[in-house]
Amino acid sequence: MPGLEWKGVPLEYWGAWRERFNLRHHDALHLECACPVCGAETLFRYYALGRAQPGEIGGNKYRGPGSYWEWCSSCRSFEHMSCFVPEWWKVEPLNIDHSRLTALPDLLDEALAK
Repeated sequence: MPGLEWKGVPLEYWGAWRERFNLRHHDALHLECACPVCGAETLFRYYALGRAQPGEIGGNKYRGPGSYWEWCSSCRSFEHMSCFVPEWWKVEPLNIDHSRLTALPDLLDEALAK
């Protein structure tokens, strides 16, 4: 949404935010549920694999080290972290210059809006 700045997930919504993303471990960019912050159904998730280096931690298989973004396109709440990209994530990488990605999901959001 033009004019709104990206912001971290407000603390009072943190539990509901984690619940939405933790319960929807499927390989989809768009989560079909309401954002706990604003109520819009514009929640997205994206994993970017840094390099293929399969492994396992605590019984959870991963594809290699990388990063993830979780965000709402409407209220522009987001989360970003380094992570091990889970094995279940099979979404094709977006057609963007991944070297330009930052913690803010602006490039990802723009790519999905096209």
